[in-house]
Amino acid sequence: MSAETNAILKQIAEIRSRMDPSTLNRVEAVVRPLVDQGALGPGAAPPSGPSSQSTVAYDRDTAMSAVKVFLESRSDGGSFKRRLRQALKRGTN
Repeated sequence: MSAETNAILKQIAEIRSRMDPSTLNRVEAVVRPLVDQGALGPGAAPPSGPSSQSTVAYDRDTAMSAVKVFLESRSDGGSFKRRLRQALKRGTN
């Protein structure tokens, strides 16, 4: 593996080590069906062509659930959640 790949895998391992195991299980329960359907993961085709703008690789409820699990796993007293809401209201990334 390349040094870049190893660095990314190390970052993932560090993030996972800080997360509550039950949160990881909940995230996996949300994401695993998407991976199994081929909508995520290696080999997943990115949308292309004129119809790609109307194609959604996830459903809204699953996406909202994944974001909720992520936000609940943070231990910053809600700081990130507040910044995210402000950014979304402004329409910025």
